[in-house]
Amino acid sequence: MKHIIELCSLALTIVLMLSCENKPKIGLALGGGGAKCASEVGALIALDEANIPVGYIAGSSMGALVGGLYAAGYSGEEIREMLLNEEWITLFDRHAIGYTHGVNIEDVERNIFGVIDGDELEERLHQVLKEKGCETFDDLCIPFQCTATEIVDGKYLREYVFKSGDVAKAIHASLTFPAPLVGLKPVSYEGMQLVDGGMMNNLPVDVVKSMGARHVIAIDLELKQRHKIAPFLQKGLKFCKRINNKFNIVVNLTNSEWLLNWDICESDRRHQSNWEMADVKIRNDQLVNYDIISFDREDLVQMILDGKQAMRDQIYKVRDLLREEEQEQ
Repeated sequence: MKHIIELCSLALTIVLMLSCENKPKIGLALGGGGAKCASEVGALIALDEANIPVGYIAGSSMGALVGGLYAAGYSGEEIREMLLNEEWITLFDRHAIGYTHGVNIEDVERNIFGVIDGDELEERLHQVLKEKGCETFDDLCIPFQCTATEIVDGKYLREYVFKSGDVAKAIHASLTFPAPLVGLKPVSYEGMQLVDGGMMNNLPVDVVKSMGARHVIAIDLELKQRHKIAPFLQKGLKFCKRINNKFNIVVNLTNSEWLLNWDICESDRRHQSNWEMADVKIRNDQLVNYDIISFDREDLVQMILDGKQAMRDQIYKVRDLLREEEQEQ
C-alpha cells in the first residue's frame, strides 16, 4: 500500500511538472504612472473576460501594486473595487498630504524624500495579500517580479529587481516615489535604501522576458510625451548639479545628490527599448487627459473603462500569440 501511495505521489508530481512546462508563456509588463494605473486595472478586466491566461507578471511603481495583487489571485474586478473604494490605495489623499501619524506637516522635517513613510500602505498590503495566502513571492499564483531603484552611497542609482521575500515590502519599495513634501520616504531593505522602480525601469518588459515569457503584453502609462520631456528635465538636473558643485547647496538642503546624478535620458532610452521589445503594445490614448494624482473617483472609473477598451482592441493579437504557443508545444 505504501508503495502504491508513493507511486501515485510521484505520478502527480510529474503531471504537475509537465503542466508547469506547458503553461502559457505570455508575460505582462505593467508600467508605472500613479493614478493612471486604473487603465491597467481595466486591461486586466478585459483579459479576465476573454479568459486569457497570463504566465508571468513584472511591474513597476503602481504597476507593481496592480500586478502584485493580480499575481496573488485577485481578479481585475476585485482590484477595481479596491482602487475605487479603499483610501489606502490612493496614496495622495488629504490625510496623507496633511498629516503623518497625526503630526501636522508643518512640524515635520522636509527633504526631497517626502514625509510619508508608507507603513500604513504596507500594512494594508500585508492584509489583502494574506487573505489570498500570498505573503511571499513563493506563494503567488502567478510568477511575479517588480522593480525598485537603489540609492548607492547616497550618490548614485541602480536598478534592483525583487524576486523573493515579502511581497508587500517589495511593492511598497517599487512605488516609493520620492516627490518633495508629499512623496514616500525610501524603504530600507537588507541594508539598501530603495525608491521608485520607475526611475530606472518604468516598463519592465526585459524583466518579464528574463522570467521566461516568450511573448509580452506591455501596458505603458506614459504615452509619447516622455521622450519630449526627458531632455528638459535632464537639463534642469544638470543645472542644479552645477550649482551644487559650486556651492554644495542642494545636497545640504535635501540630502539628494543621487537625484542630481539620475540620468533621465538613459531611463527614457531604456523605456523605449522595452516598448519596442513587447509583442502586444497597449497605450490608452485617453490618458493624456489625466496625471499621476487623478485619484478622483470619476477619473478612475473613466480610466478603467478606457483601459478595458484599449485591451479589448488588442485581444485578437493576444489570441494569435496563444495559438502560436500551442503550435510550438
